[in-house]
Amino acid sequence: MGGGGLVYADWRNDGEYDHAMVVVGYISRGDKTGPVVCGKRDNAHDVPLADITARHRGMKWKGLQWKR
Repeated sequence: MGGGGLVYADWRNDGEYDHAMVVVGYISRGDKTGPVVCGKRDNAHDVPLADITARHRGMKWKGLQWKR
């Protein structure tokens, strides 16, 4: 997923994706690289997606990338 891609999150694990975040870049940690996202929420700017999924264990998410 490249910059400008979207990540949808199902915070409640009820099968409905109820939040969207925009991929703004990538971060490398050790041998892994993952997306950095921004969302419309306090303190949700330039946050590694791995940090969000670690805080919300079991959260379902999916990504969407526009093809050129």
